[in-house]
This record gives sequence, C-alpha cells and structure tokens, in this order.
Amino acid sequence: MSSIVLTPEQEKTRQSIYYSNGLKGALVGLGLGVAATVFTMRRSPEFRSLSRPLQSIMAASSTTAGFLFASDSAVTHYENRALGYADETVLQRMMHRKKETDDANLSTFDQSLRYLNENRWSFIGLSWAASMAAALGYSFSNRYLTTQQKIVQSRMYAQAVTIAVLMASAGISIYVGEDEKNRKEAPDPQLRAVLELPDSASASKPDMSKP
Repeated sequence: MSSIVLTPEQEKTRQSIYYSNGLKGALVGLGLGVAATVFTMRRSPEFRSLSRPLQSIMAASSTTAGFLFASDSAVTHYENRALGYADETVLQRMMHRKKETDDANLSTFDQSLRYLNENRWSFIGLSWAASMAAALGYSFSNRYLTTQQKIVQSRMYAQAVTIAVLMASAGISIYVGEDEKNRKEAPDPQLRAVLELPDSASASKPDMSKP
C-alpha cells in the first residue's frame, strides 16, 4: 500500500529509514542476545552441552527481532508524518501538548491542586508511611507502654492521618473535576483535523446554499 500512495522520493526515504533503523535495532538485539547467551552458558550446564548452532539461536532470534521491530516502528512513524495518518501515539502526544497549554493558563494554586489530584494515590501511600514512621517514633519514646500498645497506638495515628488525607484528596478531586468541567472546550484545530471533526464555528452556521 505504501508504494502506491508514496511518491518516488518518499519511497526512497522510506527504504533508507527501513534499513538504517533496522540495522540499529539488529545491533541492539545482537548485543542483548549475546549477553543473554553468555549469562545462560555460565549458569546452565544443559545449555553448554548443546551444539553451537543451537546455542546461537538466542542471539540470532534477538537480532532478527530487533531489526524487524526497529524498522517497522521507524517506517510507521515516517508514513504517519508523510501521509498525515495519526496513530495512538500521535494522538496522545497531541493531547499531552494540549494539556500542557491548558496547564500554562492555570494559576499556581490550580496547577498544584491538579498535580496533587493526578498523583493522589502516591501521596496517600507516602502520607501513610510517613505518619506510621512518625507515630512509631513517638509511641516508642513512651517507655510506659508495652510493645503491642505502641504498635496499636501508632497504627491508630497513621489511620487518622490517612483518613484525613483521603478526605482532602476527595475534596481536591471534586474541585479539579468541576474546574475542568467549567473550562471544557472543543479539541484544538490540529486535533480536530486529525479526528475529522467539524469546526464548532462553521458547524453552528446554517447552510445558506440549501433552500
């Protein structure tokens, strides 16, 4: 299909990309295959007892896989750029750029809230670990408590902090969700063109050519 829609110059560029990136991928695959072969030979007596052709299968297969994977990936990206196709990677990149543009228009406070909301589970886990460590340090400083009492007390403190963080996270999530809903806009022109969506301005105008 590519030979039909690509121009002769684009086809030459495609072939060059195919072989150059394929050779790079083959070298990477060969290195990984050789390393895996050496490691297996040192660890497995059964592998060392195999014949040389069988021992070389690992390196040969990884070299072939590296060539095919690298060449196919590079050619696919080139055809997407040359023909205007958009795969999942291109769409994700465009959406990421749009998100960065939207974030640049936010205040520092809103950007901080959005970051906290996007990474809320990491912060919840870190807050539990930090509160547990702090509670253990505080509880074990009390020499009048038994070890079991210190652990129970520390867990109660950590649970209280975790519940507070969860409630705060829920509030942030609601605030950020409502804020994004109020600021929701149509896709940018580039993304709209890729998705073949009608322009909102032109779509709202009546068609005067029809009676």
